[in-house]
Amino acid sequence: MRFGHMTERADPRPATVHACAGDDLILPGLLNPETSAVSMEIRWFKGTDCVFLYLNGQVTEGRGYEGRVSLITHELQRGNVSLTLREVQESDGGDYRCEVTCGKLKLTNSGVHLQISVIHYYEVPHVQPRYKYETKVWRHTKAEEENRRKNGRKEYDLQPKKPERRWSFDGDRLNM
Repeated sequence: MRFGHMTERADPRPATVHACAGDDLILPGLLNPETSAVSMEIRWFKGTDCVFLYLNGQVTEGRGYEGRVSLITHELQRGNVSLTLREVQESDGGDYRCEVTCGKLKLTNSGVHLQISVIHYYEVPHVQPRYKYETKVWRHTKAEEENRRKNGRKEYDLQPKKPERRWSFDGDRLNM
């Protein structure tokens, strides 16, 4: 028995998974050929720290990963030992590996490198466009604004506002 992406020795080239802070993601691990992993011991490590342990149907989550890591339990029957990681944090970035034990046989995947991107939001000063017809100006209707205040909605349904000036050419002359 071996793993798709899992062998008895680690491959020096781990796969890379990219995510943004706050994302949910899956770190892949599959038994090959398809073999039930329900009765196997499954461990996921970040470096040397065990972040997830599945043993005899019981789950233990590592410190800092409580409530954020799980296996897709209905997929264990099909040999899917992929780890689901929810609400990824910047500190989650690094190298992960899966170790599956079945009797005396211990298999380790080639690893997954998790690269986290953090998006920083900042305010950009307003710049007046040089030509008004080149930009779209967005506004809220009064009904949308009232509906948003009543329902406490944070998302906006924006509608284009008509430009204040129209440009046209009359022969060689620009009309404003």
